[in-house]
Amino acid sequence: MEEEEKEQRYERIKAIAYELVSSERHFSRADLAYELREEGIEGDSFALGRLVWEAYKALGEDPNICEAFVDNSGHRSLVEEFKVSD
Repeated sequence: MEEEEKEQRYERIKAIAYELVSSERHFSRADLAYELREEGIEGDSFALGRLVWEAYKALGEDPNICEAFVDNSGHRSLVEEFKVSD
């Protein structure tokens, strides 16, 4: 993936996160995959969780990204999942 494409995806993730947090909602990883299908995301996967983590780190550890996206069980932040493994 090219750097410009990555940055665009990060900004899209950030925009979705702000929208969700402002309306007190969350997206599961599967919901986010569906939302990002036009950006070339081909489905729910571990790689999508990694992309959220990378966006979080690249955008200054934005707390909205941490809050907005959860695992498919709805119990754990995707960012928290990757903090443990990073």
